[in-house]
Amino acid sequence: MLLLSLASLTACDAEPGPDGEYDGGFDINAGEPEVGIDAVAASPETSEAGCHVGLPYDWSYCSNSCPCDALEGDCDTNLQCVSGLQCNADLGSKFGASSTVDICQAPCLVPPWLLRAWWSGDTNANDSAGSKHGSLVGGTTAGASGFAEGAFSFNGTGYVQVADHGDMDFGTGDLSMAMWVKTADQSGVKVLVDKRKETGTEVRGYVAYLASGQLGFQLGDRAGSWSCSSNATSSCTNWSTGVDIADDKWHLVVITVDRDSATGLRFYVDGSLASTKNPTLRSGSLSNDRPLRIGARSENGTGKFTGKIDEVQLYGRVLSAGEVENIYESGTNGLCRTGGGGDGGGDGGGQPPPPPPPSCLIAPCPV
Repeated sequence: MLLLSLASLTACDAEPGPDGEYDGGFDINAGEPEVGIDAVAASPETSEAGCHVGLPYDWSYCSNSCPCDALEGDCDTNLQCVSGLQCNADLGSKFGASSTVDICQAPCLVPPWLLRAWWSGDTNANDSAGSKHGSLVGGTTAGASGFAEGAFSFNGTGYVQVADHGDMDFGTGDLSMAMWVKTADQSGVKVLVDKRKETGTEVRGYVAYLASGQLGFQLGDRAGSWSCSSNATSSCTNWSTGVDIADDKWHLVVITVDRDSATGLRFYVDGSLASTKNPTLRSGSLSNDRPLRIGARSENGTGKFTGKIDEVQLYGRVLSAGEVENIYESGTNGLCRTGGGGDGGGDGGGQPPPPPPPSCLIAPCPV
């Protein structure tokens, strides 16, 4: 059987690699991100059994001679998923394809360790990983049709607010965040997740944002110039990826920050590495007393987002590339809910294991 595709296929090893450090010379006051332009990452493709298999955004189809890998369709009773995956019916619309397309994806994923907070958006702004419950402000709602189950829906007038908590302050340590994002808004700077103190003399904290639709990230760690730049005397630095995700399709965004590594700031889009930056200039404490906001700036509520954000997760460590891929391949099943979960579009998985022993909360557990 032949692999059918409406996409233009390239070599199977065509995959975006790290791009160099970029600071853009940003000089926006109050730590506000500015639009920056870098090279746009290529759409990744993989190879299965000598066949080219693209992502479902490319409308690629699989056959018995070329089984479907994770989040690739169309699979049905006559076609096969790679071992360990399940064929979930009528999910194509979640991936920019026809609603009748069936998708191969993994069962729900047991939450990776050191998950500090998880706002699923299923029915409210509660924290599914603990007690850091949020509130819906303005025109923001929960329970809208999301990527997994429900999602936060933003109309540009509100946000989700979570009171300050030590679990969301990472001090001088590493961190990761993950979320599914869908927006068509390419205007200005729109905040995804923000926890920063912004005053006339200090910017301290972190923010993930879109600038004209392009994914970016900022760290602020000190008092100093109110402008963000790569100069150590400034209080903050912005990093732009140049990767535009404001195409009205769902995208998994994962940002990991290893603060001791010159390539430690990594941006993943849809499970693949899209950009690598150097975060070591910002080695000071990120901790502050401001609330965390999803969809707007912590300090003054500007930068309001329009669209949907689902499955927002914060981790107190660096997620590996393999863990990012696992989150992506779980697809609409997402992280396992209490009782096994996995009912966000698939058949689900088993019960999450018991929490790791206390020593694992401060260092990686033995393999």
